[in-house]
Amino acid sequence: PAICAVASLALAALCLPLLAADSLEHLILAPPDLVTPAVRLSKHRRQAGVRSLVHETGDLAAFSGSYEPDDVKALVRKHWELSGKRLRHLLNTGIAPTPQPATTAATPVTVTAPPPAPACTYALAFVADLTIPDDSVMQPGERFVKSWRVRNSGTCPWPPESALVFVAGDQMGGPASVSMPPTPPGATADVSVTLTAPTLPGVTPGVYTGYWQMRLPTGELLPERVYSRIIVGATSPSTPTRPVAAVTPAPPRIDYFRANVTIADPGDAIELTWAASNATRVTLYKLLPTGQLADHWEVAPAGVFSYDISLSERNATRFMLFASNALGQHAQATLSVTLRCPDAWFFEPAPDECPQSAPLYSSAAEQPFERGVMIWVQANQQIYILFADGNHPRYKIVSDRWREGDPIDDPDLVPPPGLRQPVRGFGLIWREESGVRARLGWATGQEQGFETAVQVTARFKYNEFYLRALDGAVWRLLPEGSGWEKIQVRQP
Repeated sequence: PAICAVASLALAALCLPLLAADSLEHLILAPPDLVTPAVRLSKHRRQAGVRSLVHETGDLAAFSGSYEPDDVKALVRKHWELSGKRLRHLLNTGIAPTPQPATTAATPVTVTAPPPAPACTYALAFVADLTIPDDSVMQPGERFVKSWRVRNSGTCPWPPESALVFVAGDQMGGPASVSMPPTPPGATADVSVTLTAPTLPGVTPGVYTGYWQMRLPTGELLPERVYSRIIVGATSPSTPTRPVAAVTPAPPRIDYFRANVTIADPGDAIELTWAASNATRVTLYKLLPTGQLADHWEVAPAGVFSYDISLSERNATRFMLFASNALGQHAQATLSVTLRCPDAWFFEPAPDECPQSAPLYSSAAEQPFERGVMIWVQANQQIYILFADGNHPRYKIVSDRWREGDPIDDPDLVPPPGLRQPVRGFGLIWREESGVRARLGWATGQEQGFETAVQVTARFKYNEFYLRALDGAVWRLLPEGSGWEKIQVRQP
């Protein structure tokens, strides 16, 4: 044992089974100055070995938490009887070999599954008649809107595509079903149907009753019924009445109104989706760029609508959803989808807006006058008259009315020296269009042919016209004849 205490590390491992507890302690806890540097166990190695020993034996109660020699002697003495192989591994590596599984039977553990989430309960409860109290007297063929207020008395929101459906009695010309708005538990909703009082059979007053129930998307009918009961052709009720609560219908509400895209191209198909509550009538309008109403469609309180954007639409396409009830209350929402510009201008720098269409390229002619200029465009058979006399309008656009075989000029009109009488189409407009001759004066040069391009802005009104001039510049005609200018440009 004395030799083992100062031997090499490998020899010390072979001697471990011979060591008593004190010798083992001496080897593990020997101060560094009692062994040679070649076989010295560093304090770090001793600490690693002791930590592994504590972990391996599980004797945490005997370990004080300190790695100083005096604090671990009892722990080493208590467990020195472990096999030499295990202690050698602990001392050399600081890592305990993988322990063998315990043979003690495991204690059974009872696992309790969480309770299942409660299933949805769908239910409806009648709250009040909002319009047409029971036993109201109606004239034969009279149209009316029956509205009820109901409550979601279940535990889950009513699913989308739920409907109030006619189930029994007198349908009175009403629809087979109307949509029910998605309503959370405990909340109320107003639902309406448009009915028509039946034609009175013979001369006997009649009582007519129609029954309605809520149907889930699965086809299941909820048990609670609401009904509409009227008297046709009588002056007093002959059946008991149900008290009618004095309630004011909830005003219509637009829950949402959106499109499946925010930006589109002319010619694209887009989808609009919406949901409205407390409404007896819902209308979808197409809006003009000015905001005025255009095409319209009567739609359900909730739905999807596919719209094909016209190839000629520019800048944006806009819609409005309008929801109303029987009392005239209403709600509305607008929606706009931005349109990409499909065409480029024929010159640069270009205006910072979209042109109405691609450029119109055409043969043309231009002629100068004393107080203005005239431009003829063959492709659209129009003549643009630009006045420079300071009066309004500053320009006019007229159709070219001259045809082959018409007089070329008026021989009775003799221009002053150096000036000319315009001929053909220019001459016809100059002679016959009111005020043109007086404002332009005589032509100062002959008409000259060239190739032009014409484009117009894509505004709904107050548009500007752009025409390529004879000299390559561009004539810019401001809205509504208010002015014109020639701008210098470059070709794109």
